[in-house]
Amino acid sequence: MKNQLKIAIVVWIIVISVTGNFFAAAAEPAFMAVPDKPNPVSPRGYDNFSRTLTFYWNPAANAENYTVYWNSDNGDSGNLTLAASDASCGGGRCAVSTTLPFEGEYHWYVAAINTEGTVNSDTIDFTLNSNISTPDAYSPSGTVYDNRFTTFTFTDVQDNVKEYRIRVLDVYSSRVVMDRYWSVDEISCEANQCSITTDTFLPGGNYVWRVRGYSDNSASNWSNELGFYVYCTTCGYSTGSTGTSAYTNPVSPTVSAFQTNTVPTPVSPTGTISDLIPVFQWRTLTGANFYWITLYDASGKVLYNNTSDSSICNYETCTFSPGFSLPAAGNYSWLVAGGTNTGVTWGSASTTFTLVDAPKAISFIRPVDGGVIGTSGSSILWTDAGSLVENFTVVIYDSSNQVLLNTTMDRGTLWCDGTQCTLEFTSIPAGQYRIEVTPNSTYGAQAASASLNFTVSDVSQTIEIIYPKDNSVVQPRPLFRWKIPQSPEETITFVIQVTGSDGNTAQIGPISCGKSGLTCTENEAFFIPSDSLPSGSYSWTVHSPELNASSEPALITVE
Repeated sequence: MKNQLKIAIVVWIIVISVTGNFFAAAAEPAFMAVPDKPNPVSPRGYDNFSRTLTFYWNPAANAENYTVYWNSDNGDSGNLTLAASDASCGGGRCAVSTTLPFEGEYHWYVAAINTEGTVNSDTIDFTLNSNISTPDAYSPSGTVYDNRFTTFTFTDVQDNVKEYRIRVLDVYSSRVVMDRYWSVDEISCEANQCSITTDTFLPGGNYVWRVRGYSDNSASNWSNELGFYVYCTTCGYSTGSTGTSAYTNPVSPTVSAFQTNTVPTPVSPTGTISDLIPVFQWRTLTGANFYWITLYDASGKVLYNNTSDSSICNYETCTFSPGFSLPAAGNYSWLVAGGTNTGVTWGSASTTFTLVDAPKAISFIRPVDGGVIGTSGSSILWTDAGSLVENFTVVIYDSSNQVLLNTTMDRGTLWCDGTQCTLEFTSIPAGQYRIEVTPNSTYGAQAASASLNFTVSDVSQTIEIIYPKDNSVVQPRPLFRWKIPQSPEETITFVIQVTGSDGNTAQIGPISCGKSGLTCTENEAFFIPSDSLPSGSYSWTVHSPELNASSEPALITVE
């Protein structure tokens, strides 16, 4: 599904009824007509951020009762009733409140009812929070004693969620130690809760975790963060190995809880990183007052070698920031040894990590900064930063810098093809806007944001026809020539439409400059069709959907 930005225009209709006075010799029963058609006011559009909301509509003449009917694209539905005499219909506006079950797309209308009949209003569409509901993280929390298997439990937010993503970070280094996706088919969900047990080995230590849901075209916000401590009672330690070596002490250990450590187990960097300037962290070696740190490339060549005293350590970890920049993306390993400043080593350990390129910032292709797009069927294109980018954060602001849209969109939703990505709008109101796009990598790194100012106009630009002009006589394969409203780009397309006197229409295109036989200069475009037109009378126009520009029709005669 394409992400869509719609803002509806509310039309206020005020109906004033004036009733004269009638005098009669005898009273006759009052005649009641069916109710007037009620006018729904809100909610509508996209600016609805709470599941608890109020339906508003203008009262309808002759109504005795109202019923509000709502349904969602998820299959949920309901109705609410209100007497026309209720105080909630005072002041020229009726209102009734409820709490909807989920976030998503909704539709509603109100029925005005009396003894003579029922009249329904028009149906109004609205979106309740364009993102998926935010899940709540429940467990693990506190102390975990088995680091071989961890069960994560959180709310089942539904909302057409197709998969969940769980991320675990080391408290001290903020290093991501687990970042995995599970489809809903792999997760056990019941009674509004989901759980998944992972076999990812977590060394002893302190962690935080969070979860988010993904649908086909949206993502929830991250859940609340929960902290937990893995108290490793099964870890074995051996010199030079990082297999199961890890922290063994809580955040605030007592003297009795403290255990001697004989291996300076590496903590970070490990796994996959995107920071060119790594910070080295390892478990404090009990009694050591001196450390040796060595970094190797994939071939075993020493890239960095240095030492430090124990001033960089607390009771649990040592943190060393050499300011050394890695030369390029690739595989690396590093070793840390601890001992005394006389050169005696008591223990050492090593680990590996992979540096991946951080995502690059995008560049906007169309429109240009300050350019114009149309109110319907328009799109914004930018360069594709490549498969390293997992998704994009897209924020759209209005002219007063208020946020109209803030969402995360994956590559499929944006039609990314390795060259460009396309954000399509079904409709967008006329006005001044600014869009900000931030690429996010698979490993959590963000590129710099890029922004673009653009105008949405419901007034088409005019394309001036150069040849054949109105009332021209042409050959069966005429040269079509027109002026271009702005400098041509390969991404701008044109459609030539030729209509015969019998009403039949032939369409050529879309065609773009330098392709399909279309030749463009700085200000003009030229095209000769490959097929001949039969003799007769025609009209022709040219249109560019990207420029929101069209020509006036020109009448021509083919001889």
